[in-house]
Amino acid sequence: MTRSLILGAGPIGTHVADALLRDGEDVTLATRSGTTHPGITAVKADALDAASLIPHLDGAQTLYVCTNPPYPEWATIWPAITDAILEATRTTGADIVMTGNLYGYGPMTARMTEDAPLASTEMKGRVRAEMWHRLKEANDRGDVRATEVRGSDYFGAAPTASAHIGARFFDPLLAGKTAWQVGRTRQPHSWTYLPDFAETLVTAARSDVAWGRPWLAPNSSELPRTELAARINAIAGSTGRTRDIPPIGLALAAATNPFMRELRKMAYQFNEPFLVDSTVTERTLGVAATPEKEALEASVAFAQQRARETAAAA
Repeated sequence: MTRSLILGAGPIGTHVADALLRDGEDVTLATRSGTTHPGITAVKADALDAASLIPHLDGAQTLYVCTNPPYPEWATIWPAITDAILEATRTTGADIVMTGNLYGYGPMTARMTEDAPLASTEMKGRVRAEMWHRLKEANDRGDVRATEVRGSDYFGAAPTASAHIGARFFDPLLAGKTAWQVGRTRQPHSWTYLPDFAETLVTAARSDVAWGRPWLAPNSSELPRTELAARINAIAGSTGRTRDIPPIGLALAAATNPFMRELRKMAYQFNEPFLVDSTVTERTLGVAATPEKEALEASVAFAQQRARETAAAA
């Protein structure tokens, strides 16, 4: 039986765990607090400490890196995590499958592809680019096998409030209220459905051709958030709407809130079309996006069930 270690129990890590469980794999989920997940062996481990990771990687084929430090800490935490995972996988022989995003590309006027240059000048984009360069260099030297799957902003069965079309989008819409959003909500944007993101990570781990290069997860929708809101309302029978946070409001929030300060720096992703071309990934790895209607229906059902549970507990 194949063994895997997942680092991080957020929306992506738990979806990867579920995908591996369905395939009968032996899965261990590692977090600092030992977060549990149904059917998974949960352990406490520190992503900053290779010695903490090595015992849990003994006999494992793959390390899925699905953790994500708070934005303000990226410049210090991500390089240290990269050090730790490289040391731990060199020691144990496990492969690295990194959960990535699109920050490294920076502003784009054309659709993003795997081969587009990592040209971001923003701190978080530079950090992500440097991480990938280090992983690729280690792969090319033969120290480890490493790959990265880059997803756009995700949605699905996850209550995360930080996702642009997560709880802070679905909850107001379903309650007939306004979902206030960063950027221009009438601009098209690629949206990654969480199960598709997880499936691409798992498929890359099992592919002989995945190593030493990045892949772009397929996307279920490119609709502007205004149109997504309309489709969610049609599915749910709700009456909510979405509106842009005024630039002055975002600036005021950024002045006092470190997270909002970093979020404001990424607003370029939502002020113009921000679109992905995942053709190479789909053809090479054989993955595909879940149809938009199916993905939205499942996401609405999850949000409605969570709202019922919250109301019952009140």
